[in-house]
Amino acid sequence: MLVGAQDIYIKNFLFFATPSQKQRYHNTMQEGHYVEKVEQIRKSAFKKAVKFQMIVELRAQVGYGGLIHQLNNYVLRGEQKSIEAFHQQYQRVYSILARYQKLADVSQSELKNIEIVENTFKTYKRYLATAIDLKNQQKTVDEIDAIIEIDEAPVISALNHLLNGSRLEVEPTYWWEMATGRINLFKRVEDQISADLKASAETLKKDAHSVFILSLIITSGTILLTLFLSYVFARGITKPLKSLVNVAHKISANDRNIEIKVNSKDEIGELSSAMAQMLDAIAIQKLEIRERKLAEVKLEETSQAYARFVPNECLQLLDKADILEVQLSNHVEMNMTILFSDIRSFTALSEKMSPEENFNFINAYLNEMGPIISTHQGIIDKYIGDAIMALFINADDALNAAIAMLHKLEEFNKTQPSFPSIQIGIGHLQRLTHY
Repeated sequence: MLVGAQDIYIKNFLFFATPSQKQRYHNTMQEGHYVEKVEQIRKSAFKKAVKFQMIVELRAQVGYGGLIHQLNNYVLRGEQKSIEAFHQQYQRVYSILARYQKLADVSQSELKNIEIVENTFKTYKRYLATAIDLKNQQKTVDEIDAIIEIDEAPVISALNHLLNGSRLEVEPTYWWEMATGRINLFKRVEDQISADLKASAETLKKDAHSVFILSLIITSGTILLTLFLSYVFARGITKPLKSLVNVAHKISANDRNIEIKVNSKDEIGELSSAMAQMLDAIAIQKLEIRERKLAEVKLEETSQAYARFVPNECLQLLDKADILEVQLSNHVEMNMTILFSDIRSFTALSEKMSPEENFNFINAYLNEMGPIISTHQGIIDKYIGDAIMALFINADDALNAAIAMLHKLEEFNKTQPSFPSIQIGIGHLQRLTHY
């Protein structure tokens, strides 16, 4: 909206400006290519924002409330509404994928990741058909879970790559340089036109004074009448001119809180109108500065949003200060111990609880176990329902974390009488890992 309004004001200014002022405006705004660069950055930011919104919607289908959630609901409860919700969300997913693939600037790498996402959602649909057949065969939940094994790692990785690709690759310092350069060009035009207006006003004032003197000489025979008429005539000319001179002085002194009234359609009126349009354009520049600051805040919020998907410990392993430094090819290879834990017979246990009870129980359990892993220098790679997958650089830390989790479980069972008593299984695996 601000950009559109600014274009309208500039158009009106050019309509009222003199040919020399128009030429001076065009010559000045072509210097340094600032106007062109700012427009390119704006278009790029809009395209990145469109991609980012689509990727966020696709990522929502992987977690709670998404396609996999509806599939699990059907496996647990066998309700028809879960199937209907799955198909509705499936159609939404494919609509997003189709729109993404039709974008003009989609790279081969993005298309490859989109293909991974598409194939994963197709797999979810096949699993739903399989689950329906197994339910019709009166298979239990445990039997269905044993047949349907869902690996979310490829689709999460693909979505993370797409999220990284949707980052606006413009350095804040470069954006500041371009935007400031463009504003400086407007300021130069302002200063040049202000000087022209001041000189023009002074010239008009001198001309008016000459007319006044000449009228006194010609009308010497009727001095009284001539004096009165000359006073009225001179006042009608010099008042708006003095007002314009005063406005020009205020503009030179960087005073922008000025209201210019256009009361005539002559040259003075046109000059006043052009000056008013110029002041409006300057006001738009101030709004543009505010818009730029809001964009910088948005970039900071985007960086914070990325931190929810990439833990700080991962950035430390990659030797990166923040998510904006991470590139697609960055990785580290090292021997790591992988810890897996899950609740024994959780599927059967969850069938006895409502969705809200399940949600509260899992949150309470994970809130107790998660800090233990962090305390023992572990990195939580993912939560898989009731299961936890964590990475440790030191095998002793992984073992100590497992022992601490068992102690915490005993305390959890005693201090949470509203939840059923549970047992967990913990396994370790040490291998060379790419991260």
